[in-house]
Amino acid sequence: MMSDNYKKIISELASLTGLNFFVAGISYVFTIVIANTLGPNDFGTYSYIMLWGGFAMLLIVFSTEATIPAQYAKTNDKQGLFNLTQTIKILFFFIWIASIPLWYILTELGLVISKNPGVIIGLITLTLASFRVTEFYEISRNNIRFAKIYLLERMFYLFLLGFFLYTNSLDIVTIFSCLFVATVCSLLLQIKDNFNLIKRFEIENFQNVFGLFKENLPLVIIQFSTFVYGGFSRVILESKFGMEELGIYSAGWQIILVGTIFQSQVIKVWRSRISHAIINDISQLKQLLKSYFFFSTLPVAIFAILINIFSYDIVNIVFNKEYLPVHKLLPIFSFYFIVINLDSLTTILWISINKRTEILKISLTFTTILMVMLYNLSENSSLEFFASMVVFTHFSSVIFLLIRFYLKYLNKLYK
Repeated sequence: MMSDNYKKIISELASLTGLNFFVAGISYVFTIVIANTLGPNDFGTYSYIMLWGGFAMLLIVFSTEATIPAQYAKTNDKQGLFNLTQTIKILFFFIWIASIPLWYILTELGLVISKNPGVIIGLITLTLASFRVTEFYEISRNNIRFAKIYLLERMFYLFLLGFFLYTNSLDIVTIFSCLFVATVCSLLLQIKDNFNLIKRFEIENFQNVFGLFKENLPLVIIQFSTFVYGGFSRVILESKFGMEELGIYSAGWQIILVGTIFQSQVIKVWRSRISHAIINDISQLKQLLKSYFFFSTLPVAIFAILINIFSYDIVNIVFNKEYLPVHKLLPIFSFYFIVINLDSLTTILWISINKRTEILKISLTFTTILMVMLYNLSENSSLEFFASMVVFTHFSSVIFLLIRFYLKYLNKLYK
């Protein structure tokens, strides 16, 4: 007979996944429409800006969304954690703004913006999105409320896109403008929900901010190293193969983004529970790990197999002929679903035992190897070979970390 704990996990996961998959399905359709409307070259530009926006979000958030659940389990001080996280976000917001001229000069970002000045709206929007307070819905066990806000945000964004698509006026600047409006509306709803925390907000003292900086720095570097797989690798791809090939590769990458919608809900359901089990009640860990594999890893694996089998038909149906090479990438990217799922579990486990430095060294080793290989890759190589190098290196890193955790730390936790 199924335990109440399992029933609660299934219920919460089903609600979150149902809401987000509904939005993800519609969003994915619109992304395909955007890709087909813009064409590979302009879609490459769109993807390139999204990559830099993702980089900005990683910097500004500074891994607070990953560590706050564990911190709250120890302190139970929601206001103090809110003050601390928002202070560090404000700090790194100004650091990001100050660093933009440097990236403008040293990378292709300056060239892309000079050709399409309006895309700066995309960078502004994704920077604003860094100030979401998702983690405070999580520690309040109110994930479904945030999922509803996210649903409204995405639906409004898609409505605006649909309007401009209907009027044949959809271009990159319009897309980012719609995203900006929807993001601002979402932030206003989050401000309303968390107004008591916001009105009592105070800039945290330097000692606490520096303490969080030191604690999270290894994890941030880990996240940046992970960003190599889906982010910096594509920056290298553009420099070697051009914006059109980046557009084709990014169109295939969209299938991974659909998978991460499910994975983001998986993290919210299991992260606090696993952290609490490791810190306060290790007897629950085995049951939680079983539920993780059964209710998240197994469905992801089944979905990956289906994508692999029907890759050509999927591409033939949803993309125009310019994107036909994508069908060779989908089998590789579908396997990446499983890698991402296991990577999330790995991160939760290592953070919970506070071994950030060790996971940092291992992650950096694998991503450095990948960057060197990609940098020296021949420009005559295929996109499939490029994708295989990325996925296989990430998979190797995750498996190494899981095995090391099992052999070195898991037995000690039960003693």
